[in-house]
Amino acid sequence: MIKIIQLIIFFSMAAVFFTACNNQSSLQAYLVDKRENNQFINIDLPISLFKIDSLALNKNQKNALESLRKINVLALKIDKGGKALYDSEKEKIKQILKSGDYHELVKFGSNQKGASVSYYGEEESVDEVVFFGSDNEKGLILLRVLGDEMNPAHIAQLLSVVQGVDKENQGFESLMSLMK
Repeated sequence: MIKIIQLIIFFSMAAVFFTACNNQSSLQAYLVDKRENNQFINIDLPISLFKIDSLALNKNQKNALESLRKINVLALKIDKGGKALYDSEKEKIKQILKSGDYHELVKFGSNQKGASVSYYGEEESVDEVVFFGSDNEKGLILLRVLGDEMNPAHIAQLLSVVQGVDKENQGFESLMSLMK
């Protein structure tokens, strides 16, 4: 009888644990879920695509580059999915980013279009940076930059160098054409 009670308690606790874990959607799960949906544009970009390593970088910029792994891009054009799908997906992404895991750095825009930048991790050791932009006429775009213990100050230095580079040769052109 004691064994049966122990088994019931064990399975009850396991059910509560797994149910609690599945209630909150993660950005990773969201991206994986949308990978098979042909209404979305879904691209994974290795950092090597941008050919930044050929630039003359200082030590902090090299450290920043080495801390980057890849960029996930997810886009939804309104003409592909319709306004209802756009509104639904926009709200799902906002809810994920409002979870306690992400810290919003900046948010700007209006009711028609806007963008936000959030990060996951500690202030001095960021694991991912997320840019989310939406436009009620064009659609939405989500960029997730993955890395290991990225230092925001070093990343900012690296971005200033990258901005001065000829973007056409760095792989940016195809990324920017997603929402045209």
